[in-house]
Amino acid sequence: MTLLRILFVLLTLGLLSTLSRATELHVPVAEPAAAPSLSYSLENLFYTSGSTVRHDGFYNPDNRLINYPRQWSVADMRGKWRVDDGQQALLLQPRLRWQERVFEHDTAAYPGSAANYDAMDIKLDQAFWRWSGGESTFLLGREVFTWGPATFRSPSSPVYFDAGKTDPLSLLSGLDMLRYSYAMDALTATLAYVYASSAVEDTLNYQNMSQLKLDYQTTDSLLSINLAKQFATASNISFVGGFMQRSVGDAWLVYAEAGRMSRPQGEMSSQLLGLSYTFMGGQVLTAEYLHGHSDWGRMNGRQILDRRAKAGLAMTATDDAGLWGRNYLWLGLNSNVQDSNQFWRLELTRNLDDHSVNIAAYYEKSLNRYLSGFVHASRSLGGSTQEFGWLLRSSFTLGLKWFVF
Repeated sequence: MTLLRILFVLLTLGLLSTLSRATELHVPVAEPAAAPSLSYSLENLFYTSGSTVRHDGFYNPDNRLINYPRQWSVADMRGKWRVDDGQQALLLQPRLRWQERVFEHDTAAYPGSAANYDAMDIKLDQAFWRWSGGESTFLLGREVFTWGPATFRSPSSPVYFDAGKTDPLSLLSGLDMLRYSYAMDALTATLAYVYASSAVEDTLNYQNMSQLKLDYQTTDSLLSINLAKQFATASNISFVGGFMQRSVGDAWLVYAEAGRMSRPQGEMSSQLLGLSYTFMGGQVLTAEYLHGHSDWGRMNGRQILDRRAKAGLAMTATDDAGLWGRNYLWLGLNSNVQDSNQFWRLELTRNLDDHSVNIAAYYEKSLNRYLSGFVHASRSLGGSTQEFGWLLRSSFTLGLKWFVF
């Protein structure tokens, strides 16, 4: 039995013992349930993207190994229905997405292409029932179980390492789980069991994964320890991670995240340091430094591409090509998120190992009560064998959001 499993079992037994004693000492009196409230929304996104693909790239000569689409059109319907009476809540978050991609080459001749010419998928991003009573909270269903203050990547999460925070159009899908939380003053303990992960867009399978999360919160700081372990599965994931954050005055936030994951294919470890400053007008300036190493995916993208290029093979979904380097700097500046009239964000990402850079900008403007327009542009400043530059020179997205209700 590994040290991680022993630690996980001991912490779990200790937690259950504490909860048992707390239950004996304090029996909360049930309060009358409030009348259920129903809230719902439907948001439709329509946008088209164009990309300038690099044709002299070492890993994708003439765009024949990746066959990256030069144009991408999307219609994305995002619904959300919630019933809540203060004690129980039911949430449904369905999604219907249609995509059309225009490739440079005939996809029938290149089976390694990213997708067919068009595709439609329907799924539930989230769907759960939650009960809260006193210090306890139960949840059953599909939930996006994320945490941590970092934007560029989240090393403290075993599942959502890339939580999509740098992509303004992304929407995460949840894990199918059973979760129990107990709040004890400043300390909150959470036990979770993942029984399925098919909705998550990841090459890893998180089924049969147990998680223990301990959060200690004070007025101006938060400390979290996160443990995860898979039992009786081929992927056999073991994870130890955590994060801390501290507010300094009214404007500064200092934070750090770290995590280490082990599986039969190897290990991955990463650490992130972050600092953000909020201006008087609500604009936020953020700087993050990420350091890490991976024997598989996530931070091993260049080695994967090297193997594929030498064999003359196209990329496939199972390759999971993630970040290339071990050291990254990410800078972000965004407008006040409370401003309902407009939102903008500027980003700069630099691979400190190969010195390539990607810059991106996003702007969204409210046109009326139901419509808003948005534009997103990015530019890669790197060579044919560098992370930001090997595939795309630039990309541009123009779209419309329709808030039906």
